[in-house]
Amino acid sequence: MKGAPDSEPDDAQAIIPGPGGVWDIGVIDQLAAKALAVSAGPIRLLNGYQGRTGGWGRQHLIQVRERVRAIEALGYPSCDAFVFDVAANWTVAKAAAEAGRLKLVKPTASHELAIVVQWTGRIWSVTTALPYRPDGKAALYVKTV
Repeated sequence: MKGAPDSEPDDAQAIIPGPGGVWDIGVIDQLAAKALAVSAGPIRLLNGYQGRTGGWGRQHLIQVRERVRAIEALGYPSCDAFVFDVAANWTVAKAAAEAGRLKLVKPTASHELAIVVQWTGRIWSVTTALPYRPDGKAALYVKTV
């Protein structure tokens, strides 16, 4: 129902352009898709929404104060910049907590910089993002250089 606190606004599907105005901020390529048994496709950040009980996309990222502080503490000027960096530079894919999603990770010495993505049938949409302490969970896929 439109207007209800947990309903998606009309602009939830709007694409947030990455650096240079590109829509596709990263990709799960054919090689990774085959190894993960998922569809290959571009990664995009959509506007999304934040409701009372959760959300997804950019609005979910920027409206959770603790997440913004954690990302800025790592030197990123914004949640968008964090997402764009991880989407373009991820090297490890792990299982996400929710079925049907993947956690794409850019490892650093102290954190796993991660975005969680979900396949929409056309694109991999960023649902959330956060720096995590390394969790020791096995990688489902590791990119080779």
